[in-house]
Amino acid sequence: MISPPKLKKGDAIAIVAPSRKVNYNEIEPAVKILESWGFQVVLQPNLFFEKNQFAGTDKQRIKDFQAALDDKDIKAILCARGGYGVVRIIDELNFDNFIRNPKWIIG
Repeated sequence: MISPPKLKKGDAIAIVAPSRKVNYNEIEPAVKILESWGFQVVLQPNLFFEKNQFAGTDKQRIKDFQAALDDKDIKAILCARGGYGVVRIIDELNFDNFIRNPKWIIG
């Protein structure tokens, strides 16, 4: 099993919403805690979009998650919410860069 490196102060953690919609007030406590621990929090561009119960369209959620997977500076991906929306997009994600540059996926 390949494990990503342990997280350290200064590392970037991307927050994505691959399923249900989320608003800033709901994730603000997590952002503050992560920042207080010394992490750089990166909010993906489509994080707060809405399409029915989802955090934007499937394409928007794929774009955010894929960008976080591909970004070498992102050391962990924190999923704001899980659920059915992930099932709708998981097969569209390309994990090639993730395999070469593993990172933590949390949530």
